[in-house]
Amino acid sequence: MNDDMSRCAELMDRMLDYPEELDELIKNFQQIVLNTADEEEDKAWSIMRDLAYDLDLYEADPMRRARDYAFYDSSGALKKIKEAKDKLKELKEA
Repeated sequence: MNDDMSRCAELMDRMLDYPEELDELIKNFQQIVLNTADEEEDKAWSIMRDLAYDLDLYEADPMRRARDYAFYDSSGALKKIKEAKDKLKELKEA
């Protein structure tokens, strides 16, 4: 596992452990993934890239979420992160 992949895995764990820091952690995660994943054709990076795009729909502000039902709150973001972690685990075990 390269350094960027390790850092992304750490950020995913932190998002689950510290949901109050989601805004900052998501931005950091997306920055790493979107600057790296295009160079990598690895299935794990594909999962990370999909998560990074999915997390674009996370919106902490309930007023903004109310304007567009595509947005979701922290519980929706945490669900997406858990799903991605499960996919990465399955990939690793395969």
